[in-house]
Amino acid sequence: MQGDVGEDEDVTLVFRRPAGGGRPDQTVIEFAGLPNMTVMMDADPTSRGAANDNYFRLIRDDPTREVGLFFNPVTKAHVVVQGSARSVYVARSVSGQKESLMPSGYVQRWKEILDRDVGYWVCEGHFHAGQTETAGMARRLPSGARGDMSAVEADARASGNVPRLQRIHYRHNGGIGYTDFGYDPRSANARYWVQVDNPQRRERYEFADLDEYLDWFIYTPFTP
Repeated sequence: MQGDVGEDEDVTLVFRRPAGGGRPDQTVIEFAGLPNMTVMMDADPTSRGAANDNYFRLIRDDPTREVGLFFNPVTKAHVVVQGSARSVYVARSVSGQKESLMPSGYVQRWKEILDRDVGYWVCEGHFHAGQTETAGMARRLPSGARGDMSAVEADARASGNVPRLQRIHYRHNGGIGYTDFGYDPRSANARYWVQVDNPQRRERYEFADLDEYLDWFIYTPFTP
């Protein structure tokens, strides 16, 4: 399956793996060149293992574009989204703004693969793309306001104002590294947090608000 992979691709492609198709590498679906905004659901949408297989296949086949893994806490279903070079989205609003997966009752074309439109969607993880196999600290860290940190905060509120975490994956030194980050509405001094390799030692940083996170992101010298 081939398609235009330009940043401004506006056609959402959706497909659901057929039941009995076996492992991902035994199906007829070709991963290379999937258009931006492709939404994929496995034949067993509740299988996290199958979703992970699809997620990491997309990363391996095109590490220059982002990929997102989403979960519906109500239906227990997973979907994987092929993003663009800089973001993961599934539609554009009337005003042209990029949209993530919206909850039940909100019309989006990708939902045609669902058995029923109920519940809401949270991001469990996403891949930070890059042209090189060495990830500097900026690629390992979540973006701030109107980005990754705001997204995990929105997921926490949608889930009943409970703590939420998300994982960023990135390529580094021939492998896949990861950073965990989250939002805790119950904390005053550690409402936002990041746990990252710097570069080989795991370190946790905590922030009272996004301004504090931004200052740390910009002004803290990191080990290369």
